[in-house]
Amino acid sequence: MDTKDWIEALTRGLMCLVGILGNNWLGLRSLPGPKSHLRTNELLFINLAVSNLITNYLVDLPDTMADFAGRWFLGEAYCGVFRFCSDLSETSSIFSTLFISVFWYQKLVGSLKRGGAPVQLDSLRLVACLLAGSWTVAGVFSVPHFFFVQVDSGNESHEDCIEVFPSQTARQTYETLYLTLANALPIAGIVFSKLLLFRTSVLSENKLKLDWLITMISLVIFTFFWSWLLWSTYCPCPAEGWLTTPG
Repeated sequence: MDTKDWIEALTRGLMCLVGILGNNWLGLRSLPGPKSHLRTNELLFINLAVSNLITNYLVDLPDTMADFAGRWFLGEAYCGVFRFCSDLSETSSIFSTLFISVFWYQKLVGSLKRGGAPVQLDSLRLVACLLAGSWTVAGVFSVPHFFFVQVDSGNESHEDCIEVFPSQTARQTYETLYLTLANALPIAGIVFSKLLLFRTSVLSENKLKLDWLITMISLVIFTFFWSWLLWSTYCPCPAEGWLTTPG
């Protein structure tokens, strides 16, 4: 490994460690106390933590190990698990962030316009159904990775975990549907919710309370997008490293 590879491996290892510690802390802090019941916002944050921990333990950690090893050494079976978990956790995290943004927007509007009256998303049953639906969507888009992967061992000293679709048309169709339905639309919903929050804060007289709520929601959204940006930046490109996709 040259200096660049060592820097990337160490950076990814540090990100993995910080992610494991941070998401375990988020999950533990979101658990209800011994004398209290599970609340909607706690369920949403627990779900977000679980989604991120799947990435930390089943994607980032093996990724880091493969970086230091200089090749994919976990076999073809785990190659499919790796790809599956990567898309599963990413999609679930995006939907979790969307639900959190919409939930706090509804709570904010409800407290201002209806005197703190219950809002639609402040229902464990409804939120549980939405989360189940988001995991189902994530699973559907992730299942193909079990069938369209293989370990390319053309070079005895270098093995790659690669995606092998039946045709280029199949690849383009899958990627278009995945990026549109599991990424673009929910991310657009997150951005729209944030804009509505900002608009509400501008029109409200209760500045301090609104600013606090917006700060909390902004922190969640910023953390999610920053993590996604770092992953996209440091994940090896198709032409480099052990994780490649045949062109």
